Amino acid sequence: MTDVRAAAQLSGLASLLTIAVPLLIAFSVIHATLALAVGLAAALLLLDGLGWRIVAVMFGRERLITGTPVIRGGPPALAAIRRRARHNDVVRD
Repeated sequence: MTDVRAAAQLSGLASLLTIAVPLLIAFSVIHATLALAVGLAAALLLLDGLGWRIVAVMFGRERLITGTPVIRGGPPALAAIRRRARHNDVVRD
């Protein structure tokens, strides 16, 4: 998205949920229970994990460190080096 105003409007829409749930609890429309607290905590944890995965893919490590775009593909020798590096990372973890 390139328009700042549209981005601001979308962020306002996204924040409505964080305002609506506490308001509904404060006005006793939704009754605060332990099950509700655990459910909301689980939902936040799930959304946080999904958001982290999406954002991690969007921002490439190489591009952030070097400031240059990541080159996909390349000569076969380069592909073999990348495969070996990925394999070594998996083996270490």
